[in-house]
Amino acid sequence: EILAGVMCPSATVLNADTITALTDAITKSFDSNPFVKDVTRTLLCDPSDYDDSTDELDIQLQIGSDCYTHVHPDHLNVYDFSGWVSVHNGGAYNIQKWAEGFDGHEGWYLMYPYVGVSERNVPQHPMSRWYNNGNGDNIVYVARLGDSLPYRDLIDGLKTDAVANYFGALAPGSAQGLIICGSHGEVANDPSLLEGFDLHSDEQSTTGSDEMDNQKHVVWTEVNLKSNDQLRQRVAWALSQILTLVPGNINGAERTEMYTYYYDILVRHAFGNYRDILGEVSFSPLMAEHLSYLKSKSHSYVFSNSNMVSRADENYAREVMQLFSIGLVKLNKDGTIQVYDSGVPLQAYTNEDVESFARAWTGFDRTAARGNIEQ
Repeated sequence: EILAGVMCPSATVLNADTITALTDAITKSFDSNPFVKDVTRTLLCDPSDYDDSTDELDIQLQIGSDCYTHVHPDHLNVYDFSGWVSVHNGGAYNIQKWAEGFDGHEGWYLMYPYVGVSERNVPQHPMSRWYNNGNGDNIVYVARLGDSLPYRDLIDGLKTDAVANYFGALAPGSAQGLIICGSHGEVANDPSLLEGFDLHSDEQSTTGSDEMDNQKHVVWTEVNLKSNDQLRQRVAWALSQILTLVPGNINGAERTEMYTYYYDILVRHAFGNYRDILGEVSFSPLMAEHLSYLKSKSHSYVFSNSNMVSRADENYAREVMQLFSIGLVKLNKDGTIQVYDSGVPLQAYTNEDVESFARAWTGFDRTAARGNIEQ
């Protein structure tokens, strides 16, 4: 944490080499955040290098006119607690009050660990509670206090007209309507057909969450039991075991249409070209969310916007080769493994290949959705 223009009240006593190493890492950092600076320094050390002059974690270091204090890695991080508010065992108020302020607390931040107030029945917040819940699906990291974040880089849950208006941004589509393409082969609804499924909506729910979660399975089962193209359906099922999605990695358990749309890619290309399947699957927002290249940013983009050094997400760049196409090792035409003279298998790709391909899987985001389709 940075206290600009402040002399450290109790600068930590460290040996000269440690002070030099820390000062060098801080002053050479490209991080421009005015409140907190993330620095990483990798050193090759042996036990004799250990600086036993202090065991403190909250080290204070004076650099010029500024005081730097070593803090927890999540200190001054900004999170969206909207999901946690809806599932918190103590009720929404006991989360919202930290943002709104209560009993002298000015609001906007949470304190961990927090001792609590026994007479008001406010429980203690130990660090274990943050470690267990702070990185879950219901608490989503946004940025750090003091970071400058383009509206387009916000998480989807915060891309609202209210947020856009508050910060003077223009929400995409807020000025006029959008023309969005429909699904492949999409036809108009036929009200004479009795069967249908409910849609996930921001308005009042009419169907229980368990039933909403089960709808996609019911649709798949009914199609596979009653379709006349049984061979196509079986090939699509086989492909789905290769080009897999894990619902637990996708924020959409109660949604149906986006899963059926993805599965239709496999049905449509069951007798076609695998390259076409891989292309459509790679452009699927579900696959992008599942294998984490959704909103992946290049080093150039991150550096130009926040002066931070970063790498593009390498997850899909690796998995598209390892799981979806060429595999880990090279094969002969008869399917046997190619090996060096020493008997070691030949790698199909290297880590340099992964790093290079990861650059191609940046800049992907969800397109705006029609008003009559689940997002």
